Amino acid sequence: MRVIDLRGELPTEPDNAPNPSRAPKDSFTVHYQGADVARDLTDEEAISLVWIDAYEHIRRDWSAEAGQQGGSGVMYVSMIAPSGTLLICRDEDEVLWHCGDPEGNRSSAPVQVICGPNTPPTPAQLATLGQVLATRPTFTAFPHKWWSPTQCPGMRLTDYVTSREWEDDMDGEQVKDLIREMLDSVEGAAKVGAAWERSVAKARLDTRLDAEYVKKVDLDVPDHQHTVTGTAK
Repeated sequence: MRVIDLRGELPTEPDNAPNPSRAPKDSFTVHYQGADVARDLTDEEAISLVWIDAYEHIRRDWSAEAGQQGGSGVMYVSMIAPSGTLLICRDEDEVLWHCGDPEGNRSSAPVQVICGPNTPPTPAQLATLGQVLATRPTFTAFPHKWWSPTQCPGMRLTDYVTSREWEDDMDGEQVKDLIREMLDSVEGAAKVGAAWERSVAKARLDTRLDAEYVKKVDLDVPDHQHTVTGTAK
């Protein structure tokens, strides 16, 4: 499993965070994208999509009543690219507005599988999701629809999570070691750089993602680096 840590580069607005902004977690909540996503989306394109989500979530009005309550950043702890690459976006203990339920937002860590209503998860995405869920054997795993009325995360992911299909063949200890190595130290990690200009994010994604979703944001993505670490199973 390839892991890319994006937390040091994604846009955030700490002043928009709830109070308290952190809380212990006892579950995962699984989401999908609100738009169909090509199943052959590259990791570069998936990272561009994470940036799009981050800007859209910062600019969105999250308040229950009419008004302005922007978000603190992308509202997922991690997102899983079609290749199976795990993109780490936020700290696990952050309180993120992701499921439409105050308790779920406080106590559940959100994971988004980058797939859509008519583009089901790839086998690589399911394998990575299973490994992520296995890292916290005491956690319950919920589909988004458990917390609030929605179709998210679709039938395939709902079945995968609720049937605990992933428990049979996942080695959680191996995955925990990999993620712990990445989070605790950057020693030995490869530094890779890439530029995602507006033209890349828009031109390449417009043909692959739901047009209305992409139009929600006016994306400016700067040059940046992210940390990539190892491969497991």
